[in-house]
Amino acid sequence: QFSDKIADIQNREKSLEGNTTTDNEGNFRITWTPKEENKETLLPARYEVKVFITDQAGNTIQGSKTYTVSKQKYFFAMKREQGFFTTEKTNRISVKMVNADEEPLLGKAKASIIKLNLKDTEQDFNLDNQELFTEGQSVKIFEVSFRKEEPTQITLPKLEEGIYQLKFNKDKDEGKLNFLVVNVKDTKL
Repeated sequence: QFSDKIADIQNREKSLEGNTTTDNEGNFRITWTPKEENKETLLPARYEVKVFITDQAGNTIQGSKTYTVSKQKYFFAMKREQGFFTTEKTNRISVKMVNADEEPLLGKAKASIIKLNLKDTEQDFNLDNQELFTEGQSVKIFEVSFRKEEPTQITLPKLEEGIYQLKFNKDKDEGKLNFLVVNVKDTKL
């Protein structure tokens, strides 16, 4: 007997159950294709497969394994060291390239810093809401090398006041982080 379960954002549980038979060595194989919950979502889904095996004498043992399913091979875990950056000092962002299981990866990716334009909207300002911005001028394009051991530190060039985006591309996968640069000498703040 086998089953797989995944908990979604609302903590609902979906499951698939069935029976299979082992071969002479005790091996078995099951296959299934997970349904796409949302074609727009690139976040990985995690499935836990639980197996209960009963022998002819009625003894049951069980085991489980978790599988991650994703449309995306590369993810970029980025961290702003502070809530906003200033025009006066050198600013840094920590980045790791990871797989869907959040394991660090070794490799290179293209990076770009893009100035963003704020759309005229009634929505509350949220730096992480991509819908509030349109891409403006590209400020810098460069290549970044990633290590498995520790995050890569990206030193940002001196930037004028504004809203920017650090974007990474590897193959067809992409990661974005918006950040704010302010002029602390500006007395209007």
